[in-house]
Amino acid sequence: MYDDSIYTRSQKEYQDKLDIEVLSHLPEVIRKFSLRYFGVSEDKPITKIEGILPCENEHFFSSEYFDIPNEFYVHFTSEECAYSIIKSGNFRMYNLHNSNDDNELSGASRQFDYGEKQINILKSQIFTLSAIRINNQIDDTELEHHWDVYGDKKKGVAIVFRFLNNPITWKNYHFAKIKYESAIWFEAFAKAIHKWNKSNPFYYAHIPKLLSFHKSKDWHIEQEYRLLYNGYYNFKENKPKPLNSIKGNVPVDLSWEEKEVPLIKHSPKEFNKEIYFLELPLNKINLSNIELNYFDSSPLIDVVGFIIGSKNGDNEKCSNKLSLLTQKHLGYNVNLYKSKVT
Repeated sequence: MYDDSIYTRSQKEYQDKLDIEVLSHLPEVIRKFSLRYFGVSEDKPITKIEGILPCENEHFFSSEYFDIPNEFYVHFTSEECAYSIIKSGNFRMYNLHNSNDDNELSGASRQFDYGEKQINILKSQIFTLSAIRINNQIDDTELEHHWDVYGDKKKGVAIVFRFLNNPITWKNYHFAKIKYESAIWFEAFAKAIHKWNKSNPFYYAHIPKLLSFHKSKDWHIEQEYRLLYNGYYNFKENKPKPLNSIKGNVPVDLSWEEKEVPLIKHSPKEFNKEIYFLELPLNKINLSNIELNYFDSSPLIDVVGFIIGSKNGDNEKCSNKLSLLTQKHLGYNVNLYKSKVT
């Protein structure tokens, strides 16, 4: 008869051994892996170990993957998309298949020997919103590159926003500045995993949300800040799980109580069926207690204003429409600015 104590002893032995031989190569602040063990049988108690980082953002405090977002930020988009965002009352966070960087994640993960299939799965599960920090004077003078590439060649809109709640309470959401280089610990950690896997149960460290804060130095001009949602628990490989398999019996039309697990939707961009997005609700006037409870574990974003591109065809019309839409759908007034980038 199978002795469960063998499995229990093996777990403890491997955990202690992993701490010494593998996890010791990580900065102490990001060693908090929970370990899952697979392949339990009488003759082979453990054949695979998976290390998963915690979903609570507080665990990354004091690391390079945690920033206190106490500044103003801008998100560049087209005029029509800006209207759509305010009408819907949501920012859309797209997965990494929507990135304009073809090497997104694959470059940062190179040392960890992820195959192409695994990279595609991981890119399906990571959702991001890009932002650029801007000073309190909302001076966009230094942002010409962003206007040209992301602001519809200066014809679009930069949405000015701020975060209202403390990121220490977020779950599965993380916010930090992009690092345009590999982390110091990448090489040592990867080598330790390779060495371990030669003579121990296969160890897989699930760290794509950390790798997604690293990009090639070729993108250094962007100085991007990234809001990231880790959709690992929402997916089975590269397809969203039915919501009722994630959290109870959840209807398609989510109530505020049920939005703790975001509804992952397929992008209308039919040319790429791997692109999905989730909707992050924006702050609005008179939030209910239920809504405020939702934001205990999710970012609460407040739209402060809009910068209108210098080549926008009708600056006054665009400004008036954005102002009216924000009053109607979010319930408050915003500031309007004309870009200084000509």
